[in-house]
Amino acid sequence: MRETQQSKESNEQIKHEDLGTQTIEGLSAQGKRETVTIPAGQIGNERPIEIVTETWFSPELQHHGAEEALRPTTG
Repeated sequence: MRETQQSKESNEQIKHEDLGTQTIEGLSAQGKRETVTIPAGQIGNERPIEIVTETWFSPELQHHGAEEALRPTTG
């Protein structure tokens, strides 16, 4: 499922995606991805900037097992 929303504070667009369920080291995990897009020119950027965060949650452990963030502003 994809859901896109506009941030009230700025012109940023936020997109949410369900990555489904995967087995990670023998445990079931549910994945989600959030992509925040900062439009060109908003913070002095020439092109749009995308910040992508993926999280994986294990219902069995009631714990977030992994999170990865791709932020071009920090590397």
